[in-house]
Amino acid sequence: MIFACVGTNPFEFERFVKIVDGLHAIDSSLEVCLQIGFTSYTPTNYKYEKFVNLGEYHKYVSQCDVFIAHAGTGVSIDAMKHRKNLILIPRYGELNEHTDNHQLELAKYWEEQNRAFVIYKNDGSDALHKKIVEARSTRLNPERPNKELLIKNINKYILEIDGAIK
Repeated sequence: MIFACVGTNPFEFERFVKIVDGLHAIDSSLEVCLQIGFTSYTPTNYKYEKFVNLGEYHKYVSQCDVFIAHAGTGVSIDAMKHRKNLILIPRYGELNEHTDNHQLELAKYWEEQNRAFVIYKNDGSDALHKKIVEARSTRLNPERPNKELLIKNINKYILEIDGAIK
């Protein structure tokens, strides 16, 4: 089972839901459960819920074989705790999916650390399907993250934002 989660951010994430929903046309045998949050687009191919409580969320994460999520810190850590291969679809500020591109920066970091696969802005359902196949046949890095490198990258991003605001 694949669990796909956009989180609880108040921004719409229609691109995410459409990419996941589009998997059905590529492989109708996939079992997918979606959490779509504040997204108004209604999936037509898979079971979905707007929100799930914390217990249901952890149940889905523990039972799935592939976890597809927005590139939030919490879901990334949850995937690692449960030792799940993770596919991140970051929200983009310029697409009005978030206030900025911090999720893209985090997704790139996890990808560089061999801890997640990433679907980028111009990728679609085909690219996601390829990542699912890869995730099912690959074991991502189970080691603890390099905390110093993560802090360095977060600080770099904060300085970039600070420079852009001035």
